[in-house]
Amino acid sequence: MAAGQKEQMTMNCRNFRDMIPAFEADELNDEQLSAFLSHYKECATCREDLSIQLLVDRGLDHLATGQSFNLKKEVEQTVTESTKRLKSRRKLERTAYTLEMITVGIALVAGAALLILWGRM
Repeated sequence: MAAGQKEQMTMNCRNFRDMIPAFEADELNDEQLSAFLSHYKECATCREDLSIQLLVDRGLDHLATGQSFNLKKEVEQTVTESTKRLKSRRKLERTAYTLEMITVGIALVAGAALLILWGRM
């Protein structure tokens, strides 16, 4: 594997089901969340599993308080929000990396300038 590349996480239906509680609690790291969302898009069975879990976890709360509950909307909103968070975190990571490289560049230029100045003395 080349430097700087991450190994892709393997996701299967069992892993997906095991990760649903962590997904709901927003406790998955970027690699896990990316694999989870990719599998969600590809696997009808796991989409159904997530829907059932959200129905149990969130629907019953709404039922107890007499509020209406739209399962399809709840699932779509949860997945969309998670996708947005993942994109934001990745963008922030790229920004931090870029700023780090700019800082290194500035330090190198400053160091070179100091060496030139000291060489003239």
